[in-house]
Amino acid sequence: MTNKKTQLLSRAMINELTHKDGERVALNSYRYAWTVISNIFIYLVASFLLYFNSTNRTSETDITPDDAHIFRTLTFIVAGIGLVCMIIFHVGLKESEQPAEETERRMQLSVTTSGKLKRMTWKTFLKEKEFYQCAFIWMCTRVILNVTQVNLEICFFFLDLLFG
Repeated sequence: MTNKKTQLLSRAMINELTHKDGERVALNSYRYAWTVISNIFIYLVASFLLYFNSTNRTSETDITPDDAHIFRTLTFIVAGIGLVCMIIFHVGLKESEQPAEETERRMQLSVTTSGKLKRMTWKTFLKEKEFYQCAFIWMCTRVILNVTQVNLEICFFFLDLLFG
């Protein structure tokens, strides 16, 4: 749950970092790439810890309650690296110099079909069809991503059983 909140916050911040569509796409791509890299990193560290701390195991694939200290170590490693990255992020991020009123006004503007900006409230925003199109595409993408991640692990598990 916390990971999803962090992803939503980082996506919301992208609009504040740049107003160019190409740069927003690039920032989203970087964010997604680092999500994948962090998942692979956690998998590799867990594999490393399980491999080198495999004392008193009957099989290489058995994980028992005796391995709790390995997962505690993994948790500390991941949380520590996350804390260091968070500190680097907050120290290295430069805040916008715009006053709060200007930022709020800009957030309430939307481009009309004539190319001019119009003021929007949350009620008029919910009446925009683009909002629902974007939400639908985003939800479909998330479903595909989540199902793929789960099914890949199940697929690897069964492949390991069959050929391992």
